[in-house]
Amino acid sequence: TPTPSSASLGGSGGSSGGGSGRLPPPELCEKHQEPLKLFCEVDEEAVCVVCREARGHKRHSVVPLEEVVQEYRNKLQGRLEPLRKQLAALLRLKASEEERVTQLRDKMKQELKELESQFEVLHQFLVGEQVVLLQQLEGRYERLLARQGRALGRLQEQSAALGRLIAEAEDKSQQDGLQLLKDIKGTFIRCENIKFQEPEVVPLDVGRKHPNYFLQDVVLRKMEKVFSRVPQANITLDPATAHPRLCLSLDLRSVRLSERRQDLPPAAAAAARWDPDFSVLGAQGFSSG
Repeated sequence: TPTPSSASLGGSGGSSGGGSGRLPPPELCEKHQEPLKLFCEVDEEAVCVVCREARGHKRHSVVPLEEVVQEYRNKLQGRLEPLRKQLAALLRLKASEEERVTQLRDKMKQELKELESQFEVLHQFLVGEQVVLLQQLEGRYERLLARQGRALGRLQEQSAALGRLIAEAEDKSQQDGLQLLKDIKGTFIRCENIKFQEPEVVPLDVGRKHPNYFLQDVVLRKMEKVFSRVPQANITLDPATAHPRLCLSLDLRSVRLSERRQDLPPAAAAAARWDPDFSVLGAQGFSSG
């Protein structure tokens, strides 16, 4: 006897043959060669009228095959609708995710462009600062060289005056008799009264401890501009931890960079000071954040 899938669903639900619009002939029972027009609900298989009366199906519930085919067709249609809805939902989700991917790519391009723009601004800032700072450095050394030149000129004048006095004394010592005694007291007075001014010592490090202080100043000013855009915390600074070049306000709420190192009391110059960096700690500590 044929199986339900081949005999029942395939026979009645098939397409028309030859394009003539006529239904194909029903399948025949392999045992009795009769059309399979009935369906045994117990054995779940298509049967013919002879099988219906046979001992194996006589006590079973049997219904027309077309009713079973229509019932299964309706069940399939009922299953298709939820599947179509799931497919539509998945397609919408896929489209949404594709749109999200597009948005992420656009956002990445935008942020990369903004980052490049920020670095370009920073580069231009550093180039401008380089010109200014090089001019300042050159001007500072030119002033130092001028001071050194003036000190050297004074030494030259003093050495020339001393040379003249030595020549005068040597010449006087070679004279005889009354010629030597003539104005001898004046010579002695000039030898005793000649004074020489100690030359000004110009420091070679320009009074700076760190050779890269120019760049540190630039970074500090730039960071100050950046951090000035965010809300500031209400913090009291600890002067005992401030770098000697950092000048704290009287209320210990703000700090600025000084051109010169400050003279500090012994207590403030203790080991708690962060000397290598331009930094200062807060008087209060934080447990998080």
